Amino acid sequence: MPYHALLEYIRTAKDIGTSDDEVITRLTKAGWYKIDAQDALDLYRRLTANTALGAYSPQGEPPAPSLMERVAPRHYDTHVVVLAIFAFVVGLIVFFALAQS
Repeated sequence: MPYHALLEYIRTAKDIGTSDDEVITRLTKAGWYKIDAQDALDLYRRLTANTALGAYSPQGEPPAPSLMERVAPRHYDTHVVVLAIFAFVVGLIVFFALAQS
């Protein structure tokens, strides 16, 4: 994820007094997943608590996510992934057991 562009947008929005909820709403309308927008906002908070982000403040709309970020979300529930792998392995075992009989 291009966090640099998101952080620049969040900094500009926060400088003019935009609330956290409004920042997340604008980013999701621009095509970001809500969890990614929240992660970027959390990262912004951590960075501004410790250091300055720099002097550059872009204007305009939030950056849109790349094509890969639109089609392949990064956040998966671990239990769902483990269950899917388990079901696949069991399916293979059953398939080969039936194929040999």
